[in-house]
Amino acid sequence: MNSGNNLLNGFQSVLNALIPVIFAFALVFFFWGLAKLILHAGEEEAKEEGKRLMFWGVIGLVVMFGLWGIVNFLLDIIFVGGPQQSIQIPPFPSSLP
Repeated sequence: MNSGNNLLNGFQSVLNALIPVIFAFALVFFFWGLAKLILHAGEEEAKEEGKRLMFWGVIGLVVMFGLWGIVNFLLDIIFVGGPQQSIQIPPFPSSLP
């Protein structure tokens, strides 16, 4: 069981290192398209390419955010199964003033 946890922890460490790099790449892709759109506003072909780059940059960010959430959910809740935190509900007063 310990080797399974080590494998999952190693997988999570690799993902935690790669996710910011991939997010940064998608963000740079988006801003590259934005810059192309602004700098070449007079050229219709370059403007369309800028829009396309921005679109795919946003799609990349959305996909990466979704995958990041799903993977963290699976690792934290299903596979790792750490202690669940309970919500403390304040008690009602026994008598009204």
